[in-house]
Amino acid sequence: MKQPQIGPWLPILLLISFWTAAGAPASAQYGGYCGDGFCNGSEDYYSCAPDCAYCGDLFCSPGEDTSSCYMDCAQAYCGDGICNNSETLGSCAADCSGPPPPPTCQPETCGTCNRPGFGADGDSDSVPDQLEYDLAHAFFPSVMLKDVESDLQQAYLHRGNAIPYTVEAIPPSGICSEAYQCLEIRYGLAYIRDYGDSIAAGHLGDSEFYAVLVMRNQSWPIAQSSSGSWQMIRDFTAAHWGESGADSSVYGAYSSCPANCHAWDNSEEGCHQRAACGWYPGQCYGGASASYEPCSSYGDEGSCYFAGGSCHWSKSSCFQSQPATCYSSQPMSGYATLYASEKKHALYHSDWECDHGGVKYPWGEGEDECPNTNLYSLRTFKGELLQNVGSRYQPSADRIIQHPDMCSLYDVWVDQPFGGSNVTSYYKHFTRTLSWSLIP
Repeated sequence: MKQPQIGPWLPILLLISFWTAAGAPASAQYGGYCGDGFCNGSEDYYSCAPDCAYCGDLFCSPGEDTSSCYMDCAQAYCGDGICNNSETLGSCAADCSGPPPPPTCQPETCGTCNRPGFGADGDSDSVPDQLEYDLAHAFFPSVMLKDVESDLQQAYLHRGNAIPYTVEAIPPSGICSEAYQCLEIRYGLAYIRDYGDSIAAGHLGDSEFYAVLVMRNQSWPIAQSSSGSWQMIRDFTAAHWGESGADSSVYGAYSSCPANCHAWDNSEEGCHQRAACGWYPGQCYGGASASYEPCSSYGDEGSCYFAGGSCHWSKSSCFQSQPATCYSSQPMSGYATLYASEKKHALYHSDWECDHGGVKYPWGEGEDECPNTNLYSLRTFKGELLQNVGSRYQPSADRIIQHPDMCSLYDVWVDQPFGGSNVTSYYKHFTRTLSWSLIP
């Protein structure tokens, strides 16, 4: 076995032995104390800065400054974003208070979702709130949704959030000839997000809308306390309502359907006898005739035909001045089944209407799509989540619903976008006039 070579180290070992025997400093022999100039034992910067501080420890210690130790002191000040140099919450709140707390969300709590007591009339419109509640629930539609993520999970009702509705008596007109004979119910079918399509991008918030018109079949004193005395005679499915080139909204008629005005296309007199019809006299269209006269100067079909050039005659016709699609010759005692377009949630009466709705393609179909696999009914989730928000003239005690960001709140009676800047407000949906085609 090879012996260790200690020859070269012998002088050093003898010196250490002599130093210890002669009396080493107490800090070396017995663990030391704070202030002895030695950073030993359990000492560190925090427990004994005088012994343990050094230039380069990232602490600007007493005696150090930017001249003597730039690396420690150049950025050390209250407000530098670092809680150091013995800073505390009391001495430097800017550095030591921690990150700001996240914003506090405001959950919406519906105060007008439960069935009101007898005789209540919160919006002072002489229509009992209890009747408004009963009718809103009775005629709330079965809206069929397709996808889980882009449709069902975006629906307020599926998430347990309330949606707004209003009930209002319409002025006497046409088949609604008496006071309080017909009541208009509007629903705000709110979604968190519109997922967009191949033409339009998606956006936060989707303020879909549906309305029904119900008529009583009993006298007002009886009907005002009985939802069974009312039947649906009209409805309105909003589909891109007001959007140029995409609006596919439809008024539906159930009984007292408007006249088929085209039956009088060849009879101006017969057309004028129908209040719901309008007469179009025909017109000579085009640029100029063979003799360079404006085509519009020819006032009848014969002269327009012989004018030549680019002139052609548009035939006269009798058209519906109040368009509505007749879905039934009988009023409906219950709710309608509707279809919501995939990802965009526009409303339609049928799958066919949906497939031809939205921006139109040259071959006739539209951008909207309602697959036959629409399986989820929004009505299943309504529970006690229909919120009566009163009217614009007399809002209810609770006019607030959840904002689509699911954190802040949204006032239905303030004209503000429902989410993204281009999303129609519910104020507009609830105040825009509907043309119910009440003249048969």
